[in-house]
Amino acid sequence: MFKGKGRAVGVAAVLLSAFAVFGGCGKSGLQNAVAGTQRSEANPQTQPGATTAPDQSLHLPTQAYFTDDDGATYFVDDINKVPPFDHDGRIAVRCYVFRCPDGKKFVGYLEKYTNAMAAEIRAIRASSNPQSLEKLDLDAGRLIKKPGDGRWISVARDTALADSIAHVTCPDNSNRLPTPVYP
Repeated sequence: MFKGKGRAVGVAAVLLSAFAVFGGCGKSGLQNAVAGTQRSEANPQTQPGATTAPDQSLHLPTQAYFTDDDGATYFVDDINKVPPFDHDGRIAVRCYVFRCPDGKKFVGYLEKYTNAMAAEIRAIRASSNPQSLEKLDLDAGRLIKKPGDGRWISVARDTALADSIAHVTCPDNSNRLPTPVYP
C-alpha cells in the first residue's frame, strides 16, 4: 500500500485520504480513482454523501468518518477537515470504517497528520495557491494506528508497520477481508 505495496483496501483509504487533503482541485487521475472506490452497495452508481461532477460521470465524496474517542464511536463530517481537529472540545481524527461479510461494522484504523503537517495543509488551503499542496510529501506527516493502540505510527518512517495496520481483516480472526464503508 505505502511505497508501492498494493492492497485494494489500503489503496482506497490512501486515495480517500489524499482526496480529503487536495479537496477541491480540478478533475484528475486521483479524483477519478477516488470516484471509482465510491460505490455504495445500495446504488452502485453513486455514493451517499457524494456530489456529481458537471459531466455526471464523476462522484466525489463530500463526507468522511471521524472519531473523538479512539474509534469506540464515529461520526460523519466534511471530508475536507484536516485531522486532528477540535470536535466539541475533544480531538477528532479520521477513522476508516469497514463491514465484514456477516454485516458487522467496525473501525479498522485511525489517521491524522502531525500538528505541523496539519497546520501547513490548512495554511496552503487558505492561501491563494492551493495547488501548492501537490508539492507536499503528505506521508511525511501522516500517522496511523489501530483503535486502542497507544502509539501512532509514521507512514513515512515505518512503512512495513503502517502497511500492516492498513491491511484490515475482520476482527473474528478469520482473515476475511472486509468491505470499506462510506458515509
